Amino acid sequence: MSRRPDPRNERTRSAIKAALVDLLAGQPFDQVLVRDIVAGAGIGNATFFRHYRDKAEVLEEVAQDFFEQASGAMIPALGDRHSDLGARHLCRFVDEHRVVYTALLTGGAGGQIRADFVEKTAEQAFPLAVGQPVKLPGRLAVIYPLSAIVAILAWWLGEVPETPPDDVAELIARLVFKPMMEYQ
Repeated sequence: MSRRPDPRNERTRSAIKAALVDLLAGQPFDQVLVRDIVAGAGIGNATFFRHYRDKAEVLEEVAQDFFEQASGAMIPALGDRHSDLGARHLCRFVDEHRVVYTALLTGGAGGQIRADFVEKTAEQAFPLAVGQPVKLPGRLAVIYPLSAIVAILAWWLGEVPETPPDDVAELIARLVFKPMMEYQ
């Protein structure tokens, strides 16, 4: 017999994640303290630790939530290399959630988070690549463009954040999708 999720637990977890996202707008992740998250969420320490081991676990869940949304934008872009529409959609989405993606892709745990994102998105996207006319072997046909896209996003957010999202999308189209099409 499966239990339905308790709405109170869901609200508490959502409040904790929202508090972390708010804090990331003003400081790097390594400077965020659990007590700051607790205060922002309007809960006590015991409640926080009933739901999460530490702030890193909260960040992992925030990353999972946001990367699932980004994957929704990225996977169609990988499946339709003739159009930069997916790249524009992805870059605009990342721009709308810039604070979170900056923390996730350029923060202290950025390398591991990027690797996890590429791996999880590759698992979802690989079935789309099967049958595509790309000459790259197996999963490389998915991992290569995903890794390049994530690297471009991290560069954008960390080094040239003033660049408009559509300009970044154009870079992704020129540096990732066009060469992939030419390699066919």
